[in-house]
Order: sequence, then C-alpha cells, then structure tokens
Amino acid sequence: MVSREVLEKNPREALKMEKHPLDILEELPRMIEKGYEGVPEEDLVRLQWYGLYHDKPRVGYFLLRVRIPGGILTPSQLRVLGELATSFNNYAELTMRQDLQLHYIRLEHLPEVLETLKEVGLFPVGACGDTVRNITCCPVAGHQREELEDVRPILHTLESIFHDPSRREHFNLPRKFKITVTACPYHCSMPEMHDLAFVGTVKDREFGFAVWVGGGLSSTPRIARKLGIFIPPDKVGEVAEAVVSMWSQDPENRKSFVKARIKYFVDRLGVERFKEELLKRLSFVPEPLTEEPRPVARFFHTGIRKQKEEGFYYVGVPVLAGRVRGDQLLRLAELTERLDLSVRITQRQNLLLLNVAENHLGTVLEKLKEIGFDMDSGETRSVSVACTSDPFCNYSVGAAKEALIELLQYLEGELGKLEGLTIGVDGCPHACAHHWLNDIGLQATHLRQPDGSVETTYNLVLRGGYGKEASIGKIVLKKVPFVDLKVFIKNLVAAYKRSGLSSFHEFINSYTDEELIEIMKGENKARQDEGKVRVRIFGPLTRFSGGLSEIELPPGTLREILRHLETELEGFRGRLLDENGKLKPFVKVFLNDEDIAFLPDGLNTTVREGDEIMLYPALAGGAPPLDETEVHELAIEFEDKTAHDVLRWAIENLHPRLYIAWSGQVEDMVLLDMAWRINPAVRVFTVDTGRLHEETYRLMEEVYERYGVRIEVYFPEPSDVEKMVKEHGVNLFYRSVELRHLCCYVRKVKPLLRALSQVDGWVTGLRREQWASRHNIMKLEVDHDHGQIVKVNPLADWTEREVWQYIRENSVPYNQLYSRGYRSIGCEPCTRPVAPFEDPRAGRWWWEKDAPKECGMHCSIETGGFEKIADKLIREDKHGYKGS
Repeated sequence: MVSREVLEKNPREALKMEKHPLDILEELPRMIEKGYEGVPEEDLVRLQWYGLYHDKPRVGYFLLRVRIPGGILTPSQLRVLGELATSFNNYAELTMRQDLQLHYIRLEHLPEVLETLKEVGLFPVGACGDTVRNITCCPVAGHQREELEDVRPILHTLESIFHDPSRREHFNLPRKFKITVTACPYHCSMPEMHDLAFVGTVKDREFGFAVWVGGGLSSTPRIARKLGIFIPPDKVGEVAEAVVSMWSQDPENRKSFVKARIKYFVDRLGVERFKEELLKRLSFVPEPLTEEPRPVARFFHTGIRKQKEEGFYYVGVPVLAGRVRGDQLLRLAELTERLDLSVRITQRQNLLLLNVAENHLGTVLEKLKEIGFDMDSGETRSVSVACTSDPFCNYSVGAAKEALIELLQYLEGELGKLEGLTIGVDGCPHACAHHWLNDIGLQATHLRQPDGSVETTYNLVLRGGYGKEASIGKIVLKKVPFVDLKVFIKNLVAAYKRSGLSSFHEFINSYTDEELIEIMKGENKARQDEGKVRVRIFGPLTRFSGGLSEIELPPGTLREILRHLETELEGFRGRLLDENGKLKPFVKVFLNDEDIAFLPDGLNTTVREGDEIMLYPALAGGAPPLDETEVHELAIEFEDKTAHDVLRWAIENLHPRLYIAWSGQVEDMVLLDMAWRINPAVRVFTVDTGRLHEETYRLMEEVYERYGVRIEVYFPEPSDVEKMVKEHGVNLFYRSVELRHLCCYVRKVKPLLRALSQVDGWVTGLRREQWASRHNIMKLEVDHDHGQIVKVNPLADWTEREVWQYIRENSVPYNQLYSRGYRSIGCEPCTRPVAPFEDPRAGRWWWEKDAPKECGMHCSIETGGFEKIADKLIREDKHGYKGS
C-alpha cells in the first residue's frame, strides 16, 4: 500500500492508484466518443502503458511504440508493421531498444491498430509507462558463432515474468526499468547503460551471468555498477524479480518522480549494501565473481557474417538514422517470406536478416539495394544513431535525425567513408541516442540571443565509450552552431585518421580538452601564434563598438584586457569598469563559456593566447542561460533541497533578471514572502486580465503595504481584447473550450510573453499535486515556451497542507476568497468555490467536462495541457490572433 506521504508528494502514484493504467483500454470507446479534447489529462498519462505518447505539437496525434522482445520479428509480423506504417504516412522508426515506432495515430485508430498487432502476437503493453520496458538481447542470439550461449530462452522467461498483464505489480513500478540479457562476446546490447544487465560469462567451465545494476543516462549518467556475483541461467528470473521488487517496494523510490530511477537507489544504498539486501531475498547463495566479463571488441553486427549454422549467414541492413518507410518494410517482408528468413531489429537502429543461405547472398544484397538500403555504406554510417527528436518529440529542441544525416554526408564528402566511429545525436538531455557513450556525442540545446530569440546549437561530448572503454563522456564544447560544429568534427576526425592510432577512444584520450579544441578550431592556431585573444561582443553592446562584433587584443588579465578594450573602442570608455576596476552591472563577461563571476580569481584571471572573451548585456537575456544539461543536473540536485534553498539559488544567480509570478493564489504569497526575506528587492509581476476578482486587487495593495513590493502589472493588448469581444462576445468562454482557450490566450498568454521577454528566469507556484499535467514538473526547468529562460518551481513537491502551514506560521496575508471555499483562483467568471473533498481545480472552468484545467501559461510537455486545443487554434490562426 502506498503511503499518504507518497501520494501527496508524487501525484503520478495517486494517478496509478485511482485507476490502474492497464484498465484504461476498457474506456477507449468512451474516450473516442468524447473526442481527444474531452479526454481527462490523467487518462492521457495512463495511455502510456499501451505505448502511446503525444506527437508534437500535441493536437491529437500519438506515437505508438510497439514492444518487440529482443527485436525478434517473424515475416508476418514484419508485414503487419509495414502495412501499418504505410497507413500512417508511410513512416516508421527503429529504436535503440529494438522497438518499432509508428506516428500520426489518433485515438479512433487505436482499436483497429491494437487488434491488428494482437493477431500477429505483437503487443505495445510495457513499451512505455512505469514498467519494465522492452527486454533486449543480441540480435544474433541463437545464431552467432561466437556466443557463449543462446539467451533467447532466458529472454522468454523474463518476458513471462514482467510482461504478463495478470502480474499487475510489474506494471506499477516507480519509473521505467530497462533490462538486457546477453551472451554476446561483443556486448552489443550495451549492458553498461541498463538498470539491470545479465552479462554472460564462464566460471570454472560453467556458463552463467554477471549481474550489473544501476546504469542509466539522461542528464545524470551512470555506468552500471557490478555486483561481483555469478548467477546460473535458471536463476536469472528469480534475481531479476528480486532486484525489481527491492527497488519497487522501497517507498523512498516513489516519493519523487524525478529521482525514482534505480540508479539513485543504488547511489543511496551503495553497491555493497545493495548486494547485501539483494542476497537476503534470494533462495540461493550466488558464487562470487572475481573477474567481471569484458567484451572482446566493439562490434554491432554490421555487414555479412557467418552464422553457427553451416552454410548460412546473417546480413546487417543499415537504416540511416533509424528511419524506414512502410513500403520498404513490406518489400522486406516479401523477401523474408520467399527465402524463409528471420528478421531482427538491432540496438543501433538497424535491421538484420538471419538464415541467408550462401547461394542466396547475391540475390538478397541486390534486393536490399533495390528496396532502398545503402548496403555499401561505411561502418560509421551504419552504427551512428539519433533520437526521435523533432518533428515528433515534445522534449526535443533540435532535429537530431536531420542533423545526423547532414553531418554524415558532410564528413563522407570531406573524408570519404568512415570506419571505427560511432556518433550519437540527441535532441534533448534525455540521451535516448546515448550522446554520453558514443565516440562523438551531440546534444541539441538552445542559445538565447541578446534580443530574446533562440538558436538551436549543440553541445559536443567526447571521451565516452562502450564495452572495454565504457565511460561517461564529457562536454568539451557548448552551444556551438551546427554549421561550425560540422567543421570542428571534420578537423577532429581528420586528425584521428592521420594519427594511425587503433581507436578513436585512444586518440581522444591522448590529448587534453584544450588540445582537442585547438585541433577542432584549426584556424585558431594561426591566431594563437600571433599571440591574440578574441573578444566577441553581442547584441545591443555592438552600438558601443561601432558595430564590431569581434576584436582581437593581446593577452593579460581580464581586467587588463577590458581596460584595453575601453581604450581601443571609444564607445566603451567608462562603460565596462568603474573607478575601482570592478565590473559595471550592465555587462556580463564570460571567459571560454565560463561566467567570470564564478572564476576563483575573477577579473584577475589570466587570459592566454587563443582564449575567448564574450561580452553580453547583463539585462534581458544578456547572460547565456544554463543549458538543458546543466538545468537537469541542478534539478536532480535540488530535488533534495528545500523550497527556500531553491529560491535562494534563483535570486542569487538571476536577480534582478528574475520575476516571481503572482496571481493572488496562496502559493504565490508563500513565494513572495520567502523571497522577500531573502532579498527585499525581489521583482514580482502579474498579468491583469481585466476580469480578476476584487479580492485579488485588494490583496495586491496589501502586498505593497506589508512588504513594500510594488507588483509589476502587464495588461492584454486593448486591440486584441476589442477584436475578440466584438467577434465573440464578452463571455465567449462559456460557449466552447476552444473559445475559452482563445480568451486565455488573448488575456493571459500574450501579456505573459511580453513580461518574460524582459528576464532570464521566473519563479512559479506550480505543485505536482495540483493536476495531472503537472505531476512531473521539476524544481528547475528550461522554459522552451518563453525564450529558453529558466523556470523555477520551488514548491513542486509541496502539498496543499504544507502551503497553508507556512501561511499560518509566518502570518502571511492571503486572498480572502479562500475563506469562501475557493481553492484555485483566476479570473472572476472562470472560478468558483469547490465542495469539500472536491478536486481543488474543479473550480476552474467548472462548466467544461474533462477538459484540461490549464490556461496556457504553464503547458505540460507530457500531456499537452492547454496546447491540445490552443496550439491548433493559434497555429491555424483561426481567429486572426498571431502570437507576439
């Protein structure tokens, strides 16, 4: 039984307890009848258990992930997948977990799609949600000449345990859980990044498995920890259940959705204690394993290789960036049926044909080329990967697949076919394409320009590795425009090819980061020989430099170089340093991407030849904000911090470019009071829609009297309001959900956009407990909807009870509407009191049945929230209101 504390702290757990996600399929007819816009937010989350996620831009289309254990497909299954892909825009994707993904699916399509898959033994259940995800193994399992053992029977055992719908406890885990089982000598299933890996080995001439736990990537990557125990094959199921249950049954792992993955559990216990607790749950005593298995080499089953069956081969089929057309799958199914072949999906987003007779090799290769597969591609093209990203993934800030294809084409055009390299491109920090582990990793991020606009750039990760070289990579370059990054990578790969070293990993680790950057920026060498430092000037500051965006100056300390700049450029005189040599507040200075405010020696830091100084205006987007990776790392750290600690960090790092959002709700008063105690000069803003309660206006005045804080007020554009009212009436919101969202957009969203364009971060009173669309908010986020600024949610893990406790203990004034039964406060016509035990947000837009209780100021990435309707409405410009 989940405790009350867990249910309050983690509303995703409450969502699962109220209605088990597996039961949502019974309600599919009702959901289809209501239409997408009428489906409750909680039910959209529950659909994840059937492999469904929103496709961007979240207006009724879904991604459907089909779980394919071990990537093993029969020809008939391949044909059905091809038919489905052909029906849905002739498009499918292969994943690094040996799944296949379809897009463009709507709710009304689901019954037929699911039934079609079921008829050929394919099930999406367990492909997403808080479950054991698709269990992977070597794609050549059972046929590989070098394998230690055929692990397919063990794969089937694990499948029967974790993907049996009658075993409901396995569909209610704290978070997703990834398992692999392998006896491949190449460790092609990448066991080092799994939550649980069974890695084949031999001890005293007996085959068995080593056990590795707690791997995982995202923004806080971990290499799996090795337990040093040897497990017989017939005990794998028992050990897997013990590991999963030990993690799942510890209530600490359910308190925070953000830190629920098993890697944090292993961090908390430590490897030795984790092993001790695991052994207590087993019916046998595993033998110690003094030497963990190591792969013989890195190989992902590309090309043509002999199988263990004499006279038969397997053929690796390269699928560029994992993208495949439905008609290609159908023609491939026809080939496999005609020649009695088997099909596998590999962990590098490729296909693999098994049981190709030697006398059929020529026919198969010729046919694959006809179908459209590049059978002559180099190894790097075959094993490089990219995540789903744009245009489908709602987390992505870049088109990773397009970037990978463009990069490969550029490198091959400059350097010819590439061998011995893996490239992974991700559209966000979640690392679905393993940018931390590939030889070359790219992670898309946004660079916020001084004018508030954003540009997609990439972080470059090097020093990562799989297998014998398993290691978490390091970000060597940040926020590089793609056009520049292609050249940098080309220079790096060219240097590797000239080096004669046996592996890229060895090459990279023979240089320091600084030396690698020098190699990549080949043109900088001449500049360094001249003994110069480059100073780059951004945005409005160029008006003081006579339009110059770049200048080279002699090395020295930062203070000396800035003084030199004031001398060289008349417009800067007296604008950078004061009479005491301190930096003036209107400018932010970065040295090689590091804010000098955080350098130990500050302005006394020595700047060497080839270093780069960047000058930004200090207000309204001046400083480069934290990128996604940095924000995610801090968010994990902040999960264990108090609201006061998080708020103090935000004020110390972002004030005065920080706004605290205020709407008269009790959470806003907690934050205002807390922030004022940290710094009485905090900036608070509100959006006055023109339809607020009188009590809200009175509270605004009370804030000024109590704290001396004058709330900065933003209003909707009068012309927008006039046009809307003229066309649809004053109370248009009562007539339809769509018109209500239009009103919210005009009166709330557009003024909010104006307000947030002035700052680098904002603080909100969002809490996970409030609504389904908020269950996975983090205490620190990158706000992609508002110019890539930082969004701070200090109260994310607070309960309503804790909010009121703070109000009472600190005598904080609050909106008197709460005394009249209100529990969520917005515009006067759109909020009402709620009954005892009624959902707090039931008082918002109470006339709407099951519509999302969001206005568009806060949009959920996962469930779509406001954007389900408003994005469609605004993008189509149905009413003539363009976003500003």
